[in-house]
Amino acid sequence: MDTGIDHYKVLGLPSGEEGFKLSQKDIARGFKLRALKLHPDKRPDDPNAKQKFQKLSDSYEVLKDESLRRRFDDLVRIKIANRREAARRRRARNMAAASDAKKNGGAPPPPAGSQEGVGKKRKKAAGGEEGASNSISSLLEEAYKVVLRDSSNCPCCADRRRRAEEQREWDFVY
Repeated sequence: MDTGIDHYKVLGLPSGEEGFKLSQKDIARGFKLRALKLHPDKRPDDPNAKQKFQKLSDSYEVLKDESLRRRFDDLVRIKIANRREAARRRRARNMAAASDAKKNGGAPPPPAGSQEGVGKKRKKAAGGEEGASNSISSLLEEAYKVVLRDSSNCPCCADRRRRAEEQREWDFVY
């Protein structure tokens, strides 16, 4: 399972919290509608039609299988939490910079890379942010490894991984 693909979006379905609530019937309906549009027989002039349809089929296989879908949903939840945490840290940094500027009488903050005005608490917070980012990244990597480990003996999954490796550079355009 490629962690960079949003399988819900590939099928033309809502992603995130809305996607988690979809039934198998909704997923099958989304696949059938997209398959009618992207089928290679319907698009003889598109040289990438077969690859696009294969990506659609692979996404449907992930969402159709309950255990793979649960794992994919967990990865999406982790990514959403990571984005929210990054946004929270940016807001906190911006507020701290505004507060520092106000304390300095409107003086601009020191240049990036400068250690001027950086206290122990700020240095410790900066190290903590990296640790949080690394822990989330390690969770994603571990979840990805579990998926690969579970499907390593399956010939269908091996073939799917091979095709995914061949298409890794290809950018899917809707």
